[in-house]
Amino acid sequence: ARQIHEVASLPFFEVFVDAPLYVCEQRDAKGLYKKARAGEIKGFTGIDSEYEKPEAPELVLKTDSCDVNECVQQVVELLQERDIVPVDASYEVKELYVPENKLKLAKTDAETLPTLEINKVDMQ
Repeated sequence: ARQIHEVASLPFFEVFVDAPLYVCEQRDAKGLYKKARAGEIKGFTGIDSEYEKPEAPELVLKTDSCDVNECVQQVVELLQERDIVPVDASYEVKELYVPENKLKLAKTDAETLPTLEINKVDMQ
């Protein structure tokens, strides 16, 4: 992904979400770590397959000591420092949950918004 960005003269920022294994296991809503430890899943990163930390990420987010808002703030600050996001951009993390009683209206509104087709390379 870094090379694709460099070729296209686009900025690239590698962000390492540094969550210790015990934190990943605590957050494991699907029970995949438990299955991997029981031998039901082979080649599971961090259990029986080594995890390689990035060599030189632009940002490291320590998710065991920072909450979501603090992590978002760090990302925003990086993007502001690199002139990607304006300094006066809001720091507020907006809840994307739509209450049940407003869901139909939100879907109707969403259908009127412009769309843009993107592929895998665009997302990188």
